Amino acid sequence: MYEQIFNLLFILLKKTPDKLTFFFSKLICNFIYTISKFTKYKNFLENNIKNTLKTSEINSKKIAKRTIILLIQNIVNFVKFEKLTEDKIKKIVSIKNIENYYKAKERNKGIIFVSAHYGFWELIGAYISIVLKENLSVFVQRPSEKFIDNLFYKLRKSLNIETLYTDNYISSFKKMINKLDNKNCLGFLIDQHCENEKYFVEFFNKFVSAPEISVNLAYRKDVPILPVFIKRIDKNKHEIKFYEPIFIDYSKNKDRVITDTLQNIYNIIENTIKKKPDEYLWFYERFNKLSSQSIEIALNLELLKKEKLK
Repeated sequence: MYEQIFNLLFILLKKTPDKLTFFFSKLICNFIYTISKFTKYKNFLENNIKNTLKTSEINSKKIAKRTIILLIQNIVNFVKFEKLTEDKIKKIVSIKNIENYYKAKERNKGIIFVSAHYGFWELIGAYISIVLKENLSVFVQRPSEKFIDNLFYKLRKSLNIETLYTDNYISSFKKMINKLDNKNCLGFLIDQHCENEKYFVEFFNKFVSAPEISVNLAYRKDVPILPVFIKRIDKNKHEIKFYEPIFIDYSKNKDRVITDTLQNIYNIIENTIKKKPDEYLWFYERFNKLSSQSIEIALNLELLKKEKLK
């Protein structure tokens, strides 16, 4: 039933003019926001925002509503991806610090792009693939709903982006190694919880586990890591910002390199969220997913930090 409803909505959205989609986004947002108050998820977004940003209840509600509106607008734009051309992408995307992309490109070893669930993140891949003409593969967690997975897969494919899945880890890892050997590019969103809980970084004054595969691959193949983020600057205008490329420092041991690099990237993520928090995907329980053993590790790290500050 959900699949049929979604497919119908998908067809309607594809034919809806952009100006109208923004109007409908606000209507849908208000509907979702109202309905959520009668579910177990009531106040979830507000509490997540309030506890993370240490902001007021009024401001948390404001950010939560805006987050839903922007997310809906991004979904609407995403289902129209099949219409995207190089000219259209250039019209809706402006670029900041493109010289950092060329710095990474100079190594001639491929590039590992890292970002977060922030802004219209799928548009970053579209720009890299269609405008920069890079052979791009993205490593993602497979959606629980098959029809959603098929939709995302199809739309990325229309942009010449290959989708690799976490549940096919060994096969995907081999493909990623092969991609880098051929000087191609990989894309990762690394702001979410890592199941193996091996590496910890500080994020909004708490220690969390961070997925290390992007840095691990960079270390193995001596490939530059390029942090890149996108933000909305108007109703259908976005800005992509490339940060300084990160080159592997082999004077340190592997674990130190991975931890320091992840912390560097998480600092960028945190600062980006602070500047415009309504663009972040606040639906994840980012700080409540550690195992009991890792909770103890995280608490010890927090205590150690406090001792150093004394």
